Amino acid sequence: MLLYMGAIFAVSSIPGTHLGESELLSYDKILHALEYLILAVVSSWALLGIPSNPDWRPLIWIFLIGFLFAFSDEFHQLFVTKRSFDLYDLLADAVGLVLGLISYYWYLQKLHPKLHSST
Repeated sequence: MLLYMGAIFAVSSIPGTHLGESELLSYDKILHALEYLILAVVSSWALLGIPSNPDWRPLIWIFLIGFLFAFSDEFHQLFVTKRSFDLYDLLADAVGLVLGLISYYWYLQKLHPKLHSST
C-alpha cells in the first residue's frame, strides 16, 4: 500500500507539460479514478485482508485515509513546475476510492466462497 502511494506521489512530482486540463470528463480524470480505485482495493486488502465477518464501517476509514492522501498529493502539485491543485482531479480521486471500496466489499459479500460456507 505504501509502495503504491509512493508511486502515485513520484508520478505527480514529474513536471507537467501543460496546464488547464480540468474538464470533468476527460482521459486524465479517468486515469485519476482508476489510480485511486486501485489504491482503495490495495489499501483494503492490506489493512483488512479477507475478514470472516465483512463490515463496511472500516472502509470509511480507508476512504478518509485515501482522500487525505489525494488532497495532500494535489496540494504537493502546487510546488511542481506546470502542475496545479485541481478540484476535478480530487473529485475523480474520490470517485475512484468509492468505486474501489464498493468493489472490495462486493467481492467479500458475493464472490469469496469461504465467507458463506461456515458449516
